[in-house]
Amino acid sequence: MNVILKIISGIICLIVIALPTIFYVKNFDTPLSGKTEIWGYFGSYVGGIYSSLFGFISVILLVITLKETQKQNRNQTNQSRRDQAISNIVLLTNILKDSFSSIPLVQASTVNESFKWITDNLYRDVKDGCYNHELEIKSWANIRMEKDKGFLEHQMIILKEILKRIENYDEKNTQETLKVLVKGMLTSNQRLWLESYANVWDEDNKKLLSRWPDFAPLEPRLQKLIVPAT
Repeated sequence: MNVILKIISGIICLIVIALPTIFYVKNFDTPLSGKTEIWGYFGSYVGGIYSSLFGFISVILLVITLKETQKQNRNQTNQSRRDQAISNIVLLTNILKDSFSSIPLVQASTVNESFKWITDNLYRDVKDGCYNHELEIKSWANIRMEKDKGFLEHQMIILKEILKRIENYDEKNTQETLKVLVKGMLTSNQRLWLESYANVWDEDNKKLLSRWPDFAPLEPRLQKLIVPAT
């Protein structure tokens, strides 16, 4: 499509450039003159027409160039903002992950195993029940967090910064990319207990997470316990 437009534009420019000469020849239908003054008149005519025409074309080209430059600068600025947003979210999420190691967890030797151990306990509490919605199972997780005030208190500060930055980013596609990054960097168990702790102890994060409904979907074994009401 761009090639066709360029060809059409070139043809139109050639026609516009040729028109003054065509009009001159048509109106002054004379053979080529051997007199210098006749050529002088023709040169003055052509110069007057084409100088104005080329001046007009130069202005148009300048405007087009400026618009293209502004567009490129705008694209570069947007890309730079996007890259910076991604870099900041990755940095903050890594800080959040590193902070888990300072929590005095028991029954496990690593952070991931520790959060899994807590989820295992949740599963044992709910496995014999019948549930119509995941919120019913998550309510059990909330009850468990009611006993652990201070468990993820410091992590709430970092999580709030992450959630606010994502929510305040004004470009939808990049916002979704940031969410995917966070979900990919944190395990499902970590996200579940961050959400549960926020629901119980941190009103700001609770509100922010309410606008991100798929932040912490239940792991498959817990989802299997849900039987939708008929």
